[in-house]
Parts: sequence; C-alpha cells; structure tokens
Amino acid sequence: MTGEEKFIFIGELLKKHHHAFEYMANDNLKDYVELMAMFLKTEDDVILRSSFDTMDKIVRNTMLDIEDGVYAIPHSEHPKVKVRALYEYCQSKGIFSPKDLTPEEMRRFVIEEGK
Repeated sequence: MTGEEKFIFIGELLKKHHHAFEYMANDNLKDYVELMAMFLKTEDDVILRSSFDTMDKIVRNTMLDIEDGVYAIPHSEHPKVKVRALYEYCQSKGIFSPKDLTPEEMRRFVIEEGK
C-alpha cells in the first residue's frame, strides 16, 4: 500500500469511526491514535491488517458500551440519565419522546450525584 493509499484509507476509516471518538475513554483514544501512527509508518501487511482490526474493535467495543444503556455521557450542565430504562419506559407507554414525559416520570430516570 502506498503512502497516498494509506492516507485515503485512513480518511475513509475516520469517516466511519468519527461518531465513537467523543465516547472513548482517554486510554482507548490514545491507543487508537497510536495504532493509526503504526498503520501509517509500516510497510508490513500483518501490522497494517492488525492495526486496522484493532482500531475497528476499539470503536465497536466503545459503541457496544454506549448501546447497552448502562450509562450516558452528559454535558456538564445536564444530569446523568438511565438511558436504557428511559427508552424502554417510553416504548412501553407509547411515548414518542422523553420530552413528552411529566417531570415526575422523568425523575425516575435521573441519576442523583453521589449515588
């Protein structure tokens, strides 16, 4: 793979993986960037393939953690919310959006600080 082909490949990979970066733990993001550097520096096909596969696994594992509803990453001004429970509640009640819940209903899914 030529240098130009590698850059094109990395560009396409970043388009595919960009959605996961804000959810990655710092260690995973650091590993991802180091793997990208290895990918760009090497000519070895085994290292090319394994670095790509590992970057892909980091993204898949990050998104699995998000999709299982265990936690949400709030902005600092917003409280943490039990996303999976909220989603299931809305579905069971036929509610289209959490914004349609009453404040009392919504409080059931807010995680209090320190708990």
